Amino acid sequence: MLTRFLSLQFPQQRLQRIAILFGLALIPFALARMALVVVYWDDFASLPATEIILASIYGLRFDLAVLMKFFGIPLLASLIPAAWAYRLGWQKFCFALCYVFLIVLVFALVADLIYFGFVHRHVGAEIVLFSGNKPLMIEMLFYEHGVTILFFTIAASSFIWLALRAVTPLHPYPMTSAKAYGVWIVIFLSFVLIGRGGWQLKPLSVSDAFEISSSSAGYIALNGAFAIASAINTPKPTVKKFMADDKAVSLVQANLTQQGVSFSNPDYPLMRRIEPEANASAFKPNVVVLLLESWDAIHSDFFRTNMGLAPLGLMPNFDALAKQGLMFTRHYAVGQRSMDGLAATLASIPTLPAMPYIGKGLEQNALPFLGTLAKQVGYENILIQSSVRGSFHVDVISKRAGFDAYYGAEDIPDIKDHSTRKSSWGAWDYETLSYANILFSRAQPPFLGFVFTATTHNPWRVPKDDWHHFPPEDNTKRFYNSVRYVDWALGEYIQAAKNAGYYDNTIFVITGDHISKFNRTQTMEARYHVPLLFIGPGIKPELNHRLASQLDIVPSIVDLANWNVEFSGFGMSLFKPLPQSRKIFAVNGSLVDILDKDSGLSHNLNTIVNRVGGLSANQYSVLETQLRAVYQTATTTLLGNKVYHAP
Repeated sequence: MLTRFLSLQFPQQRLQRIAILFGLALIPFALARMALVVVYWDDFASLPATEIILASIYGLRFDLAVLMKFFGIPLLASLIPAAWAYRLGWQKFCFALCYVFLIVLVFALVADLIYFGFVHRHVGAEIVLFSGNKPLMIEMLFYEHGVTILFFTIAASSFIWLALRAVTPLHPYPMTSAKAYGVWIVIFLSFVLIGRGGWQLKPLSVSDAFEISSSSAGYIALNGAFAIASAINTPKPTVKKFMADDKAVSLVQANLTQQGVSFSNPDYPLMRRIEPEANASAFKPNVVVLLLESWDAIHSDFFRTNMGLAPLGLMPNFDALAKQGLMFTRHYAVGQRSMDGLAATLASIPTLPAMPYIGKGLEQNALPFLGTLAKQVGYENILIQSSVRGSFHVDVISKRAGFDAYYGAEDIPDIKDHSTRKSSWGAWDYETLSYANILFSRAQPPFLGFVFTATTHNPWRVPKDDWHHFPPEDNTKRFYNSVRYVDWALGEYIQAAKNAGYYDNTIFVITGDHISKFNRTQTMEARYHVPLLFIGPGIKPELNHRLASQLDIVPSIVDLANWNVEFSGFGMSLFKPLPQSRKIFAVNGSLVDILDKDSGLSHNLNTIVNRVGGLSANQYSVLETQLRAVYQTATTTLLGNKVYHAP
């Protein structure tokens, strides 16, 4: 029996050899997945057996992708159609590399399995921090797991003899040299396809694991080796220890404290619950969030009048709506990229310098996603964007964020005679908003709708020349034309919502994801100044001049829509009294900013680089301490997966 086993040889046929190699390599991935579920059963107990099985099957996509990233080059080298490549020595060298890589991957699987017990997710960006002090990490690793590592190394080294004994020379390709290279190219392209995880727009990423039914299922689908390989390629997070963690948390909580809102979980210091009022209505309104691309305040005449600027006439419909709802005149985006605005409006989370952003690893964390909270109180959730499905990984984000249905440009029907040219991003915003209205009118109330537009993004095209209100001779005029078009589409959508019958029972939240590049006002406030408008039942038309942030949108909706849920994040309800000491936190590339009522400062995480408002040195020091507290609490809670805990 032993003799027969040791005489096992890889077949000389190329495809069989590849299939056997990958089949054997997948075994430790399957075992690691089984161990994850068994060892941390409490994390997966809510999943039915069928969902665990389906998640495991879906996980093969990640297993094969990470295997191909390591096996691809040596395997391709072993298959080169040349006489020297068929020889036993070359074949053993290539397969020895595969074996070494497999040992590395198995080690990563085991390390991630142990780490999962600490943060209840796979390894993330913190792996880059660990590598920043390699001698210390190696010392700790061998101190705590030295015996296990030694046993693992001896076993792996011993087994390599058996593995290489199974390798045989490769027979020449049974065809001409030209055809043989053609076959090799086909194999190469197949490897590329497997390595990128399929035909989709962007290569497979950590966020794609959460495309399936739930976050728990996503953790089963994802494997530790893939998670670590992805995290190593991310920039090193900038982690600072400015003060004791409990002091930082205390300062942050003081800035988030509101009457009628209580902190609800000491292990998750940002989690809160709004105490229900005695006469609170049981009515659950629909909620529609319109996140408009590059929709900044300075191009609205509603704001320009108050700024003493000449009108532009770009947003007549939005300016009219502004008089019908509650407008926050000092509302600020949390960053300057679409993904910053998306993370803030969907989860009340800022995107920090060098940290993974939403769609690129942040969603591994348990986060207080708007859709997740809405589902807890029985809402049907729909997300639609004008860009193609995979743009910004919104297809995956939507599933992770608790949305039941997601639609991208491929799903949005063209409207006859609406355009004479294609949109650069997928669908024209009027078509997106029109389709959103159809979806919302069919939805079972109460529903949550989230629309992310795109037409006002570079290159600022419009559907027809009829929309060239300004001669499109430069980018500024092209942007102006796109704004006028989207404003018209917004007005048409609002009227359609009224005609469809759900307008009167719906809270509309209209804001911008960030300012446009054509906002040339060089002040700290202008860098983030975007409108925030609430329209809906019980909302009185007025102007509110208190400081507000995109981070406030989720808790404000929770409050306004009477959701009896725990929420989390760095925002607060704008419908509760705000503390006089309210500060606004924002990110500008590698800098972080904090804005007070009439002052602010920019910080590079080492020192203050810009001051606004003429405060005393002591007052700036207080501001700096508050900024440091927010940053430190954000990094520690995100890296430790301590932002939110689902019920």
